[in-house]
Amino acid sequence: MQPPLTVVISRGRSPHPEKRRFEDELAAELARQTSLPVLVTPPLTDLGANGPVWARLRRTERDLVVLSWLFPRAMHWLLDRHGVAGQRATVGDQEAAEDQGPPQIGAVEPVAAGRPLPDRRIHCGKLDTEPRVSDWVDRVRGIAEIAASLGEPLPAAGQPQQLEEPPRRRRWFPVIDYSRCTNCMECIDFCLFGVYGIDAGEIILVEQPDLCRPGCPACSRVCPENAILFPHHPTPAIAGACGETGGLKVDLSALFGGSPTADRQAAARERESHRPAAEERSATNGPVDPRVSEAARSPGPDTDDWFRQLEEI
Repeated sequence: MQPPLTVVISRGRSPHPEKRRFEDELAAELARQTSLPVLVTPPLTDLGANGPVWARLRRTERDLVVLSWLFPRAMHWLLDRHGVAGQRATVGDQEAAEDQGPPQIGAVEPVAAGRPLPDRRIHCGKLDTEPRVSDWVDRVRGIAEIAASLGEPLPAAGQPQQLEEPPRRRRWFPVIDYSRCTNCMECIDFCLFGVYGIDAGEIILVEQPDLCRPGCPACSRVCPENAILFPHHPTPAIAGACGETGGLKVDLSALFGGSPTADRQAAARERESHRPAAEERSATNGPVDPRVSEAARSPGPDTDDWFRQLEEI
């Protein structure tokens, strides 16, 4: 019988021996006590999109349980960004409220409302929310039994499979939560580094993640729907925890002056409609969205000064 789901354990960045012991013990117990394939990967945030680990995950067709040290919302949309899509679920009670989705803001539907998803569930869990390996094993067994419609314990099987790939470095980039994003383009209008772009369907995406300035969460603070996450940010609300960013928000008009948000968005779209799609290609960094490149050329305050003002706020 084909396993009802695959378990993925994404190691943390920290080489702390207690974390490594916990990851290894959890992988071994899951493989020993269930019939599920268990894949142990390097930190998924630090792996290239075209590497063997992401390729292996994209080949999985059944349900997934993904356990990591990241908040479940951040992990789910990181997976989605790399082509590992499915219905969103969580492992454990602490993040269960996220399954209900964010409250609808205004009359604009989020991008996810119009996106078809595969008929499978992806369960994400944050490892430091449960201190005992046995608790995670019990939770995963329960999910597997429901997925397989079994009324009895799953048989024992196998060893965990270690997926090896050297991380390029500790990467820093945003992840878009499309269950919140309304495609307002605020982030692409704001970012000066060419991180964001738009796809063939005119939907915002993180096009050049490695152009993001390390440590900068400014676009997350600008986003009106709290849809931009930085998985490794020390502030839980920005890293993907339940709740809103609240006082972390930045009023761009107050910070930079100029026209209100709606006027600036309309002006940006008007500029875009008169530009060829392939304009402004960078020989070293790949495509740069014309709106971003124009902002970078325009006279204005020094970038470092902007970040200092953001931090003061």
